[in-house]
Amino acid sequence: MCPAGRHEAWYRGKGLRGVGLAIVLSLAPGLVHGQWVEAPGKGWISVEAYHHDTRDRFDSNGDRNPIAVNGHAVSTAVFATGAVGLIPNWDLWARASLNFLSFDDAGRERSGNGPGDVNLWLRVAPSSIWVSIFSSLCGVA
Repeated sequence: MCPAGRHEAWYRGKGLRGVGLAIVLSLAPGLVHGQWVEAPGKGWISVEAYHHDTRDRFDSNGDRNPIAVNGHAVSTAVFATGAVGLIPNWDLWARASLNFLSFDDAGRERSGNGPGDVNLWLRVAPSSIWVSIFSSLCGVA
């Protein structure tokens, strides 16, 4: 058995730690940068390139082995991503890629180049949706 009062001190300490954690978490959104919706007419563009050159493969056990018949795989991809603000609280993101793939083995050389998928995102700031819903419900213009 614990001496009298020991549990209370332990819980009081936990309570203070909980309050401290709550304060830190409430301040955290102001300390970190988020993905905010772009202002109208503002935006950015990003270009990334990825390259992978290998003669290895992994089997179902995760062991590395050479690709059969002296195989060699090369993959290169270039991605372009951009965002632009359309109207207040709305923006559009787009991402496109070019892919350069080749696989050679003792049998023959196979390669293919071309565009990848294009992705589009229309984003709306959640706060603008809630403000308009509550404004219409409360009759605020």
